[in-house]
Amino acid sequence: MITSVDVRELSPSKVELHVEVGSGHVDRAFKRVYRQLSRSGRVPGFRAGRVPPPVLKRYFSEEAIKDAAVAELAPDAVTEAVEQSGVEAIDASPIRDVQIEEGDVLRFTVTLDVRPKPRLGEYKGLCLVRPRIEVTDEQVERELQQMRESASTWIEPERKEVRKGDKVLADITIEVEGEEPMRETAVEMHVGQGGIQPPIDEGTIGAKVGSTIDIETNYPDDFDDEELAGKPATATVTIKGLEEYLRPELNDEFARENYGFETLDELRADIRQRLGTGAAERAENELKEQALAKAVEGAVVEIPKRLAKEQAESRLEQLATDVRQYGMRYEDLLRERKASHEQMTVRFERASEETLKRYFVIEAIAEVENVEVSDEEVDAEIQRLAEQEGRPAAAVREELSAGHALEGLRLQLREDKVAAFLVDAATVTDAPAADATEAQEAAKEEEAPAADDSGAQEADTQHDSSATDDAADADRGDAPQ
Repeated sequence: MITSVDVRELSPSKVELHVEVGSGHVDRAFKRVYRQLSRSGRVPGFRAGRVPPPVLKRYFSEEAIKDAAVAELAPDAVTEAVEQSGVEAIDASPIRDVQIEEGDVLRFTVTLDVRPKPRLGEYKGLCLVRPRIEVTDEQVERELQQMRESASTWIEPERKEVRKGDKVLADITIEVEGEEPMRETAVEMHVGQGGIQPPIDEGTIGAKVGSTIDIETNYPDDFDDEELAGKPATATVTIKGLEEYLRPELNDEFARENYGFETLDELRADIRQRLGTGAAERAENELKEQALAKAVEGAVVEIPKRLAKEQAESRLEQLATDVRQYGMRYEDLLRERKASHEQMTVRFERASEETLKRYFVIEAIAEVENVEVSDEEVDAEIQRLAEQEGRPAAAVREELSAGHALEGLRLQLREDKVAAFLVDAATVTDAPAADATEAQEAAKEEEAPAADDSGAQEADTQHDSSATDDAADADRGDAPQ
């Protein structure tokens, strides 16, 4: 079909194809158009399918017939032209500058967004600083306290008297002047935690199981129910049962019975070693990320606006889906963020451009340095994930394949290998101890805080929409669709 294709590069991410289609294909396209018009057009004095071309030319405009012939040829012609040109097209604009005549060739121009070709900067010999993340005594003790909490449990004590920190089971009747009494049975409250409104939990301290007491209190001024806010109340509480939170002593017996170490010092040494291994892994990951960031920063990549826009729209749609899972609406999130849809779109387009730039730079370095990921490496990673999750490798592979995440796994492995290559080719120095404070503080924040000595607390689960807001920007390494 195509007799010639002239490729002209407009920019690193855009090319223009000047295409010519042979006259034989053009003539056949016109014949198909006449045949279709003859069958579908109602020309007075002629039966459907029996209208000769000269009559059709008088009855239908020349422009309409030409447009129909171009519509017959253009889709396949564009596809063939892209294949012949050898460019990796991402998207195509409508054809333009169309010239067509019956008995002659078809000429047209089409502009293509193509996979960008990054102009790589210096990515070998980068100067990197390996962060110093040291394990402190405080981190070891914090981990030990968390292990103690894991071994703690609620038990029914021999005593019958309520103490601060206990968990009490009670029947409660609350009376407020001018209101109907409110009764609840089998209410569970943690004494001293202030989880009951009106605040009556501490009023049970000293009461005994089986007793009934009256507690004079007041509803908070900012209570949700405006009719009760700030009003005095009398709570009649019948103590039905109690439990206390039993924490084991941190001693050799604790280490032996719960973790198989002969002494508490041996357990501490194991904790320090594990934290040290984790710190070393974090330092290495931060070093790799530092290398990738510098390589990407030093490259020049022109990202097609259409591609960034499409990825941003896809991420915004996913964001709307995510917030609905938490019972919110996308509009509610916009109000919470004090942003318009247009502002969110701009933000996501910028994030998509950065993600795409990172992807194309990593791809370019991998191509230049022959960094590839073998099927065996993918299999090994699936096996590692399976062992980590305690599942069969076949089940993990099936899940990844079903969710179209297998290629994403391969891309992540490629990114890891490129990052490792950059680090190996870099000049790496260790951060001085004085600069390690910030890294250590970040490491501390990753650990869950140990419970205080006032009793166990149960955290309320609450959706943080900022996590959802940022989730759409976090999928680094995704290949452009």
